[in-house]
Formats: sequence, structure tokens, C-alpha cells
Amino acid sequence: MPPAQSRTGRHPIQITSLLLAALVTLSGCGLFAAADDSAGPLAIRTPQPTFTPTVAAAPATEAPPATTTDAATTASSNPASGQGDLPKAVINTPLLNARSGPSTDFEVVATIERGAEYDIVGVSPDRSWWQICCIDGVEVWVTNEFVDTLGLVDSVPVIGGAATTQPTAPAAAAATAPPAAVPATATPQPAPAATFILETQEQFPETGVVRVFLYVYSGNSALEGYSLSVTKDGTALPVEGSSFGGQPAFTWPFQDPRQRFQNFKVEYPETPPQGTWQVQLIDNTGATVGPPATFTLSSNDPQQELYVRYAQQ
Repeated sequence: MPPAQSRTGRHPIQITSLLLAALVTLSGCGLFAAADDSAGPLAIRTPQPTFTPTVAAAPATEAPPATTTDAATTASSNPASGQGDLPKAVINTPLLNARSGPSTDFEVVATIERGAEYDIVGVSPDRSWWQICCIDGVEVWVTNEFVDTLGLVDSVPVIGGAATTQPTAPAAAAATAPPAAVPATATPQPAPAATFILETQEQFPETGVVRVFLYVYSGNSALEGYSLSVTKDGTALPVEGSSFGGQPAFTWPFQDPRQRFQNFKVEYPETPPQGTWQVQLIDNTGATVGPPATFTLSSNDPQQELYVRYAQQ
């Protein structure tokens, strides 16, 4: 007998299959998932402002003081940032005059013995005088002719210019002169040339070279800035350099009857001695300031060392 059918005319198994298919379809459309999603947001806490520790950057404001302190520490520990040792002046003559300025025109303030050592704190513009420290707390000047130096002297500061090459008293007098007395277009006039007398001319034993010694002085001090005009048979011979001031040197290294004071020397090793030699004092402008001394030498003359001494009038 055929199975019984429902009133609807469908088989029960077919109905069950339709119901299952409908459930699957409804779950795919999200009807059941919507109920679960609506409950989801309720489980999440309300967002709160997050605490950001960037305000802790306050220590950065302390960085500049720390940097400054480090820089100061570095500068103080750097040897190059400090002042180096001053060069030394060592006196190499028995007695040397120390003066108040870089010229023999300045007064003598002390006499220094051989071997004395001082700091060099300055040099004259022509680098012929050192300023040293100190005698009785005062900086003084000595000629470099009788000074040995220790250390680097290239960096020693140059002290003064034209103003410091003149004695204090004339400078003070010029400062008190009325300004109106000097025209705006006036130019400095050179001082009159000093005149000298030829005190002596002598010859001493020498056969290898014609040598000329000069001693030009005033009082007890040698004078700087003077030279000689030397001619042989009327032809001028070269002369380089000029005299130094202060304490004079000697023509002979030890005590001897031929020993004389001198502060300038010139030699002519390539010039034959025979002929007439004329020696005459000139100043730093080349002007003649003293009478000539004349010497006549032979080809084998045993006395080729010539000596002249000029005293300021």
C-alpha cells in the first residue's frame, strides 16, 4: 500500500528538509547574528583620555646649565686656553744699564749684573730693545745686544711706536703745548744732527783682514744709530748696520793693552789692504757728523785693524 500523505499533499520528509533549508538561509542572512552584534558594544568600556608622559620633558630645561658647566670645565682643562711661560732675558755682559725707555736717551734706572734673569714682556718696534720685568716692581728696558734669550720671543708684543722712542720729559712738554700753536698742515721737522769730535784714531796688529772698529759715545754710554762712511782710494765701500747703545763691548776679548771700547764693527776680507782708507762718522740719515780719519796701508801691512773713537760735543 502506498504511504499515507499529509493533508497538504507533501511527504513529511520533504517538509523537514524544507525547514532545515530555511533555517540555514535565515542564519546566513544574519538574523541570529544581529542579536549577538547588538550585545557586543555594551561589553566595551567607554574610551578614557590616555596619560601621555611627555610633560616629563621638563629635565630638558636643565640642559643649557649642564652644557655651560661642561664648556667651562673643558676650557679650564685645556692647556692651550691658558697663557704660556714668558721668554727669559739673561744678561751676558758684566754690567748692563736698565733704562726707563727703549733708547739711550732715557734715564738709567738700574745697573744689572751678568747672569741676571728676567721675564721678557715687550719689545721695541725695531726689536733692538727688550722690556723686562721687573726691577723694584717696575718694568725696564735693556738693549738686546747684551742679552741672551730663552724661550719663544716671536710672540712678544711690540710696545709703543714713535711716542715711546722719545724721553718722557719732551713728550710731556709737547702734551701741554696749546693745540692752536701747531698748524693743521705742519709736518714734523728732524732734530738738528749732533756733532762729534774725533778723539782718537789707532791701528793694531792684524794681517788677515781689514777691520774697522768704532766707538761713538756720550758721557758713560755708547750711542746707538750711528755708522761709518768708509772709502778706499776715493771709492766708497759697503757698510751695513749701525751702532748699539748702552754698555759698550770690547775690541779684544780679554784685558790687554790693545783692548778698547767699541759699539760697531765692519770688516773687508775680500779687499786688498794697500791704499788710502778714510773713515768718517755718519748718522742714521747718512749725514756726516764727525771729521774723517785717514789711514794709509801697504800690501803686507801688519796693522790692518783700524780704530776710531768719536765723542758727542
